[in-house]
Amino acid sequence: MVNWAIVVGINQYNHLPSDKHLRFAVQDAEAVRQFLCDRSFPTENVLLCTDHSPNLHFSTSPSRTNLRRILREEIQRINRDDSLWFFFAGHGISKHHRDYLLPCDGLPSDEETAIDIRFVVNCLRDSQARNIVLVLDMCRSNRIEPDGRNGIDSDIGRETQAITRELSSDNQRIVTIFACSPGQSSFEIPDLEHGVFTYTLLQGLEQHTIVSQLERYLAQRVPEVNQRYGKPRQTPLINPEPGWTYNLPLLPEYTTRTDVDSLVALAKDAELQRDFALAKNLWWTVIEANPSRERIREARDAIARIEESQRSPSIPSLPPPSPSPSSPSLHLPIRRREFLGAIAVIGVIAIATAIIPPIRCRILGNCPPPPPNFSLDDDYFSRGDNLILADTAPQACTVSTKEAFVEKQRGISAFREALSQPNNAADLKREKYLEAKTHFEKAVQLFEEGRIGSQVSEDSENCPGGDPETLIYLNNTKSLTSEKSIITIAAVVPGGSDENRKVAAGILRGVAHAQNQINLDPRGIKDHMLQVLIARDDNSSKGTSDSDVASRVAQYLKDNDIPGDTSFQEESSYGVLGVVGHYTSSATLAAGKFYDNHLPAIAPTSTAVRTNVGTAEHSGQFGYIFDLSQWFFRVAPNDAVAAQNLVRYLPPAQNAFIVYNSESVYSMSLAEAFVVALEQDKNGSMIGKCDLSKENDCVDVPSQLATARTNALMLIPSDLTDLSQIVDIVNAFDEPQRQATTILGGDVMYDEEIIVQLKDKATGTLVGVAWHRDEVPARLQPPFIQLWGTRFVSWETATAHDSTQALVEGLRQARSFTRRSLYDALQQVEFQGLTGTVKFEPNSHDRVVDVNGERVVGVVVEVVNGSCSAEDSSNMLQFCLLD
Repeated sequence: MVNWAIVVGINQYNHLPSDKHLRFAVQDAEAVRQFLCDRSFPTENVLLCTDHSPNLHFSTSPSRTNLRRILREEIQRINRDDSLWFFFAGHGISKHHRDYLLPCDGLPSDEETAIDIRFVVNCLRDSQARNIVLVLDMCRSNRIEPDGRNGIDSDIGRETQAITRELSSDNQRIVTIFACSPGQSSFEIPDLEHGVFTYTLLQGLEQHTIVSQLERYLAQRVPEVNQRYGKPRQTPLINPEPGWTYNLPLLPEYTTRTDVDSLVALAKDAELQRDFALAKNLWWTVIEANPSRERIREARDAIARIEESQRSPSIPSLPPPSPSPSSPSLHLPIRRREFLGAIAVIGVIAIATAIIPPIRCRILGNCPPPPPNFSLDDDYFSRGDNLILADTAPQACTVSTKEAFVEKQRGISAFREALSQPNNAADLKREKYLEAKTHFEKAVQLFEEGRIGSQVSEDSENCPGGDPETLIYLNNTKSLTSEKSIITIAAVVPGGSDENRKVAAGILRGVAHAQNQINLDPRGIKDHMLQVLIARDDNSSKGTSDSDVASRVAQYLKDNDIPGDTSFQEESSYGVLGVVGHYTSSATLAAGKFYDNHLPAIAPTSTAVRTNVGTAEHSGQFGYIFDLSQWFFRVAPNDAVAAQNLVRYLPPAQNAFIVYNSESVYSMSLAEAFVVALEQDKNGSMIGKCDLSKENDCVDVPSQLATARTNALMLIPSDLTDLSQIVDIVNAFDEPQRQATTILGGDVMYDEEIIVQLKDKATGTLVGVAWHRDEVPARLQPPFIQLWGTRFVSWETATAHDSTQALVEGLRQARSFTRRSLYDALQQVEFQGLTGTVKFEPNSHDRVVDVNGERVVGVVVEVVNGSCSAEDSSNMLQFCLLD
């Protein structure tokens, strides 16, 4: 194995004014080069590219052309078992949610002159190096565009995390180390003549080579150094892929004896857990660390044992330790020895399970998952100090609405100032909270003025009818400045893409509406006011990013550890008592592993059918697993209800073709439920299927239907990222075949975008969904119109409203304001919500869908060209509720 490195440092930029140049990026790069050369990196294998680095047989100037050529060509000498480091100190930019490194000749306003981080990662991957370390010390304090003008964002690093995760593989390890979390700055300290991150990183590598230990060191040490020199908080972030590399060394040759002992323990544990792939990787890492001959022999024996066990049908266990020669065994009669041995084992287990939680959970089989190997920035959470939804008004909005966004931002700034005050400065904090409250009140008033006389719909892309985030922040400041005590719940919504923010607004609309009604009620919750902490989990139903971020958010909420909010525990004496969220079933499943036995949660939109509780098995045709924690209650009916409702509109003995996405738990769940309902209720069957996640698998679906001789098509996209494929599938039908085909779909299809894209070809499409907006009870229509300018709200708003109301009813019935008491009370809750009677099944804690013989939730809607009722005079494509 050979070590290689490319080290880049840029102080001077050709197209930037001198005040935007850096001072110590070159010094940082030179220090990193020296550090690596001192640690067995051959000098000729460490390529330095700085403002003044000496040329070789090619130019080492850090220009775009040179750096791209080096990444493409010079690393081709690297072999499969080698290690490769890439260090960059300089400016970075993010434009249109894509990350770029800025070379010395790059223009910050033109991404074409920068180096796409995806190109960098792909080149590093193509090198075939077994171990890759990517260190990015950018986003420095003198940002190129502090206000994000010219399309330049400040959240550099988000795409890089996603790319390294997306391109990860078990055969190649990549550890990405960021100087700061997205949205933060990386600072230079003149007294140190270095950037604070690189300065601290090199100190940390002197002591810690294991990734997890280095991350802990950086997370503690960098903020301390920044504080000492009067700089804002900066939190480095380490993203190891695959996840198990979190416990591996960055410099195997320089691992300490303690590091090796830790690796051996992890390897043995992985082998005991039958995770042989991980065990082998860990044992090989032990060998790479070049420990004592005994350790190397132990590692080689273990690898041989694992490989033999994988060839043999019987899997041997780890051999028991040999008895010590100095401690001969007692010659007890065999039966007595067995009896005493049993007593000893029972005693050890009893003691271990009683006093050592890790041992206890392994024996009982209920260990919580390890926390995700990354931290989240402050802007993932907000009580009033951050923006989760849009930060500016669309151009189509009225002047009043645009002014409302300005007032909202002023309120957020005042809220941040309140949080920045020490907890013992109560009067100053209250003054700032009152200032924030004034701005939020003005913003709510301006939103109302902005929609007067205009026709607003909840799904409007032009201008919102009201901003739920502002209303939540207003109620939070009312709570914080009230004499009453506060109860806090969290609302976890998706973020990131425009589509996710649209869904997030719908969910928050329901939460805000319920919170507002509670805080207007003089009784409140046993004379307490309700505060809502908003969190986002960057949902995406494809890949693992949604699960990873959802898990991290859940970990923070479970621990009442809110990044950036040092006042939270002081001002929320009960902590977070319950959660409304998450959005997708995959994110809900991941979060539930952390909430389990700790924090009750209610999912407003998760619909996947639970598989066997307590197991990880499912034997259906689509083979998905959805073993959701019982600490998750659900308000939306599961996919079995939607499937049963949809097949009612099919004739007997109907066969169907199913389009689904195997990367989505929701999509596979509904597909499975639809097949079951088709077989049981119609004596039909699935006669064909195609997978949207597989390239070209869903080409020419009309021909596949014709070949299968069926005219029923079930469309189950994972989310609207599959929309283009769905549109292509439907548009491929000629008019006669489209007229003869019954198209059905799950709740993802219940979106105006389907109508916009498919136009007349959407006509007649049947969609199974939890609720339709025509079902808003008359008693609730005036409050909705007052707050949002319309009674036509989304199904996500309705189920989020009832999820929040369920937590409130549970808190009112709970014996005390504790999580366990709330969990117990939720099992007895029953009330009339926006979507009908809300109560939960005793075992699964899913929504009871049939009350007194009547189905109270779950409907079918149809795309109709024209009016939905006699009172409806519209003449357009729309979703109409079927009887």
